Amino acid sequence: MTSSFPADDTKNIASNARASQPISEQDAETNIVSDEADQLSTDIDQTDLKPPKMYSEDDDDPLGVKQLAVSFDYLMFKINDNLKNLTSETEKYLIDQKTSLTKELESVDAMTDSLKHVMDKCANLNSEFMKIKQISFIAADFKERIRYIESKLYDYHNK
Repeated sequence: MTSSFPADDTKNIASNARASQPISEQDAETNIVSDEADQLSTDIDQTDLKPPKMYSEDDDDPLGVKQLAVSFDYLMFKINDNLKNLTSETEKYLIDQKTSLTKELESVDAMTDSLKHVMDKCANLNSEFMKIKQISFIAADFKERIRYIESKLYDYHNK
């Protein structure tokens, strides 16, 4: 059995040598403890055990205040960006509404002018009808006078 670590070869040779000799109970316990200690030292050597870093000596911000400030600035940027977008959309909507209402007001003004023109015509027609009514009263009175005069003439000629 070939191994990459020379210490492993030494352990295997020692194990094989021990296995061929008779072992007492005390020697067996010593060998087991020794083997466990060797295994533990090998495991420790093979792994790079370092205490976990909370922060590096080069890091002047162990609590992450700089990252918090950057995150806060980004949040404020996004809020301002959204606010600008909402402001822009609101302004566009209001301009569109103003344009629409202006057109509607112009249309209402045109209709109002048209209705005023129609009302003026109606007032003129009403005035003309009043004149015709007055003429009809005058004509009726004139007819009455003509009948009276005719009857007087008829009576005058018949006498």
